[in-house]
Amino acid sequence: MRHNTTRGSGNGAKLPPDDILLLSPLQLKDIYRLLISATVVQEKIDRIQEELQFVRKYRERLVTRRKHGTIREGKRIPASMKLPVRITETGEYLGEVAVEEVRWLRLKEIATPEILRYEYPSNPKELRKDLIAIYPNLTDESWVTFFRFRFTDEAETTNE
Repeated sequence: MRHNTTRGSGNGAKLPPDDILLLSPLQLKDIYRLLISATVVQEKIDRIQEELQFVRKYRERLVTRRKHGTIREGKRIPASMKLPVRITETGEYLGEVAVEEVRWLRLKEIATPEILRYEYPSNPKELRKDLIAIYPNLTDESWVTFFRFRFTDEAETTNE
């Protein structure tokens, strides 16, 4: 390993070896984004989620802000970190959510406390039954996407 102690300046200042790369925090942030992008690009994305639609059955829990997660078939990514929420049957707009987590997992892996805490129904057997009713082709090995979210107006509502 060769150490260059006077690189360019001629003043004898000690500099790091040529094989060490020094990066500013901003450069690291950009590199991190590129790594994440490269990882996502290497995976097959099934859908870019433009909005979150829910069947009417979940309307009351959404309106009262008691639902903070959803599981969707396949590997999905959000189009942005804020998504509109609508009722599938009527198109009714219920507000906007901030996506706080996106996780890909197999259907057989959904029965974790981290997911059941935000999803409804929170009983794993009922949740699986509901998912298969919506997505009949799901098997235990099927990929699903878990979105954890909060409504953007929740903080305002709790302060009133």
